Amino acid sequence: MRRNEDLTASQRLFRASWGANLYRTIDGAPVVPAEFVIELGREVQVIDVRDEAELDGPIGHVAGATWVPIERIDEVAGVLADDTPVVVVSNRGRRSARAALRLEELGMRFVASMRGGMVVWKGLGLDPSRDPKTLRRELGEVPAEVAGRPASVTIEMIREQIGDPGAIRWAKMAAFLMQSRISCVDGRDDHGIVGTPGGDAGEVLLAMAAIEALTDRALDQAAVGQLLAGYVRTFGSFYMHTDLHALQAWVAVMRADPRLAGRLPEEPPGTGSGVWQRWLRRPPAELQEAVLESVVAPAHIGCGHIRLMTQHAADYGIRQELVLAFLRAFFRLRWAGEADVDYVILAGDHQESAVVVVRLEDQVWPFSRVPLIRPAGVIQIFVDHPQVVSFLRRQTAGHFALQPITGLLPGDHERLFERIEELAASQLSATLGRLAQGLPLFEALFKRDGSYEVRALS
Repeated sequence: MRRNEDLTASQRLFRASWGANLYRTIDGAPVVPAEFVIELGREVQVIDVRDEAELDGPIGHVAGATWVPIERIDEVAGVLADDTPVVVVSNRGRRSARAALRLEELGMRFVASMRGGMVVWKGLGLDPSRDPKTLRRELGEVPAEVAGRPASVTIEMIREQIGDPGAIRWAKMAAFLMQSRISCVDGRDDHGIVGTPGGDAGEVLLAMAAIEALTDRALDQAAVGQLLAGYVRTFGSFYMHTDLHALQAWVAVMRADPRLAGRLPEEPPGTGSGVWQRWLRRPPAELQEAVLESVVAPAHIGCGHIRLMTQHAADYGIRQELVLAFLRAFFRLRWAGEADVDYVILAGDHQESAVVVVRLEDQVWPFSRVPLIRPAGVIQIFVDHPQVVSFLRRQTAGHFALQPITGLLPGDHERLFERIEELAASQLSATLGRLAQGLPLFEALFKRDGSYEVRALS
């Protein structure tokens, strides 16, 4: 059995995340939510235990899942290593719960049933497949990933990184309006994502900067906090990431602060226990302002896009104080108990080899299917979904134009959207110009039949 000290930082963070998302039913079965499964992408093996006739029926199946009838579930433990992450799926989760318990009995350490099964998956707007070609029928290990940055990147490498069209997971556009988050373009994220610089945090900062430009009025700390809280209440799940390097630097500064002496976890960050994730979820109330003083330092901001905003504010068309006010508001909202505010810790170093722009063949509609792309895998890539994010920006503009505190009128939403798009283009250029300078640019065009084509843009 592999011991914890032999794991990579990414594996330790995965295990902490797995533990944070897993709970047990009254019968003791391990369960994880469907939202967590979609985030994990190819990092987890999905095992469908239903009867064969159910796989292409009205409920469909998870693209890329492996079909193993429940009466053959013991085969999974016989083929896969005991530390392989496995999620078992059935229609409503009852059969999969029994199967997950059996696999635990056989020694598998990271196995769970997907809560609510395919009924919940479909209800969340996560698009099921009914195509037999998107279902695997033979068990096997997840392909090994390669470390480091290759000397050159080819179209074939990009296709291998994106993966077999039959294994790509999709979400309906409407799901992103209420239930799903937008992640950063960062190539270290090994979940299936829709990407934009800074993720949700970058998009809200972008909108706030556009509001200030249109109204010629600075938003104060109270206004920033009120706008962020209203945005989260309206759109749901909210994403900002850091990385292990920034977290370690932040913790070192906090340890040197006499106000925090003896009040911090003794364990260093990145061990996989999740102790720091839990502590940062809600530090003791009397320590929170001291913690906030150090989190806004550039060295402690693990998202490169947001860190660059604080260091080169003029290049990003944003006030540095607006960025810092947003960071304070983010943590205060999280510490107040807002469950939808997610602070993700990425591990490893930047080794991105290319920038991949993901486009859809058709215009984006609320019913459009959106491919979730994993940035980290065979190689690391920056992933940007400009069409999808532009659709969402129009909704963001409409939301903020309705908030009296902005000084805008409801009819100003189109002007705000245009300013957001203009500012977004310059911010994207500023970030990729620093983080992705000299990297090749590719476009992945997804067609309405689910296939895709990759072409080099530079």
